[in-house]
Amino acid sequence: MKLKIVFLLFSFLSFGLHAQYDENTKLRALYEKALYTECIEKSNEYLERDREELYPYFWQLKSYLAIHFSKFHEKQKTALDKALSLAVKINKKDKNSFFKEKYPEVFETLEVECLKAAESYCAEQFEKSDKIYIKLNEVDYKPSILFARYTCWEFNKQAESIVLLEQLVDRNYNDFKEGKKSSIENEKYHVELLNRYFSQGLSWKMKQMLRKTKEIYPKSETTYLALVQGYESIFSVLNFESDLKDLLKYRKDLNSIDSIFPAFTIHGLHKRVDYLIANKYLTMSETDQMIDAYKSLKEYLNAFQAEVRLDSCKRLFLKYLVRNKVRQNINYKKVFTYWTDLSKFYQKLSYLEAVKYNESFLQKENELHLAMLYINYCITAFPQDKLALTQIKKNLDGLLIANLKSGETKKDLNEIIEISDNTQVKNILLEEDLKLMSSMLTRKQYSSLSRLLSKDLLLFPQHPKLLAMKKQLIISDYKNQMERYKNADENLYFLQMPDASKCFPGLLNNLGNLAVITQINYVRRLAGIFDSCILNPSYAAACQQAALMMEANDALNHHPPRNWKCYKHEASVEAGNSNLSLGYGFNRALMGQVTDNGASNGACGHRRWILNPYNSVFGLGSTLDAMCLKVFSTEDNSVSGKNSFNNFNDSQFVAWPSADYFPLQIAPNRWSFSLDGADFKSANISVTCNGVPLRVSIEKQEQGYALNTIVWTFDKIPVKDQVYQVKVSNVYNKNKEKKSFSYKVVFVDIK
Repeated sequence: MKLKIVFLLFSFLSFGLHAQYDENTKLRALYEKALYTECIEKSNEYLERDREELYPYFWQLKSYLAIHFSKFHEKQKTALDKALSLAVKINKKDKNSFFKEKYPEVFETLEVECLKAAESYCAEQFEKSDKIYIKLNEVDYKPSILFARYTCWEFNKQAESIVLLEQLVDRNYNDFKEGKKSSIENEKYHVELLNRYFSQGLSWKMKQMLRKTKEIYPKSETTYLALVQGYESIFSVLNFESDLKDLLKYRKDLNSIDSIFPAFTIHGLHKRVDYLIANKYLTMSETDQMIDAYKSLKEYLNAFQAEVRLDSCKRLFLKYLVRNKVRQNINYKKVFTYWTDLSKFYQKLSYLEAVKYNESFLQKENELHLAMLYINYCITAFPQDKLALTQIKKNLDGLLIANLKSGETKKDLNEIIEISDNTQVKNILLEEDLKLMSSMLTRKQYSSLSRLLSKDLLLFPQHPKLLAMKKQLIISDYKNQMERYKNADENLYFLQMPDASKCFPGLLNNLGNLAVITQINYVRRLAGIFDSCILNPSYAAACQQAALMMEANDALNHHPPRNWKCYKHEASVEAGNSNLSLGYGFNRALMGQVTDNGASNGACGHRRWILNPYNSVFGLGSTLDAMCLKVFSTEDNSVSGKNSFNNFNDSQFVAWPSADYFPLQIAPNRWSFSLDGADFKSANISVTCNGVPLRVSIEKQEQGYALNTIVWTFDKIPVKDQVYQVKVSNVYNKNKEKKSFSYKVVFVDIK
């Protein structure tokens, strides 16, 4: 009897010990017959008897995962979430990771599907998305999952997103310290955190992280290259106006970086900061203290360079003065008088000898542009030495011509061509520019070519070679841009197709965004304005929803009412900041806005926003039948915002069609002429075609759309190869000055 009891007790303990690993053939059979609901219910019966058994949880997980892939199952919508919750429960109870090791494909499939779901919820249902990421990490911590969660946080502008990155980097470092091999793939998290520290100015945290990175990846250059790129981004906005404290701080940071990455000393960045600091010493001094500033400059350079010649300091000093004179209108007399006085002071020379010495010095340094500026000033400032100074200038012109012919002079060609009064010099330089333009045309560098061509046409108006080059540019640029997208399949422009019947906005891919922004830059380049605009992805979701609303309601409205189909407040706001189109999407919609036909578009407002020279950032949303293009109230620009980076001169007009040559294929019915702050109330428009006057009808003026504009039409269709001479007169500019403008347009039939 005792023996029987012992046997039964042993059997019970053995069964209890292995019950959680009993595969349970009955549940397997139900699952394999695709009786998922029955399998789940039967599993619940087992779990009511024993909650510690794990296989019933597992078969429920597999059943819910299968239901997730069954589109027509009544529990399909909630199946994935339940499967994930079951995986969390299994992971907590399965201390030895038995199930993850035996059935890795199940957990991998669950992870893939959950990541897809979390990504799809990120934009509209952030909290739901975040819960999925949290549960996934409870099932199995993976850096890639935490990084995906960080990406979603960042998309939703969560201030704490940087904490997730720090957790990733710390976990990676701790694993390394515990002897676990760290994948080189994980270094990308260090790079991302580095960029975040850069953006928030957390240099002390950045240095701490860099030391960890260097310890984990001693031979990798990835983080170092990102570091250099980050500093180059910061230094790209530094200039002579930057605060000296900031410059000294950056210099200290570079020294710290050198100590972390001794094999990769950032020489170029050191040199740039040193140069700005040196010039800052000059800006700190008043004009009558330039000699003291000059001494300070020399002392500072000596502190960072073993040997610094006096001429090197002089060159830096002169370049500073002249460059700032050009930018800030510093008085020429003060600039060059003190420069010459300094030469006398240090070299013990007479005044004329100091001028000759400086000219010789500048020529030796190949600073011919500065030499020309200097001698031109001296001829005016010192009339008693005009004869001798004029001879110096002739010698300089001769040297410049010889160097240009031999190809030795490559520096400052643009500056030289603007200030030289020697015809031979200007013609040689023009030929150099034409060679460069031809090369740009071959390489399809249309943006650079357009800028160089515009500059030279200001110096050489109506020059036949420049006009011929412009015609080639118009033809080649049109073919490259317009014909590339002429028959494009717009269905390929989506990552997710919009569906107005379900109020699903869809999602554009890079191809769709690229098609529109290159088209925007093309028409702006054709108009002669800044053509390196970008799309801001943070506007995409609201603009896409706005485009969907226009399609769903088959109407255009810049202030959609709340009772509209697919209404969303953010989209309604963006509709008020945007150009809207219905009937077409993408480039066809864009060109419709540029053309601006239609009875209600007499002011050409859509065109004016697209051709606003002060704008550089747009937002885009498009379906196949509607488009929303955000054109103002961006973070870079406003209706009245003035951007200095694009070098637009507010005395410059913007015409459409633009001056000289214009593609006949996109010739508009409405012509427009825009000028910043202009008053066109009394303006007159006259147009001739090959000398024959045309009857012009001026549209009703409406200002407030970007630049002030006057619009007119003809009763005749534009004809190719005819010279249309336009004169806009009786215009008052922003300074209340009466002005007249003339230009010609020739339409080119591009086949």
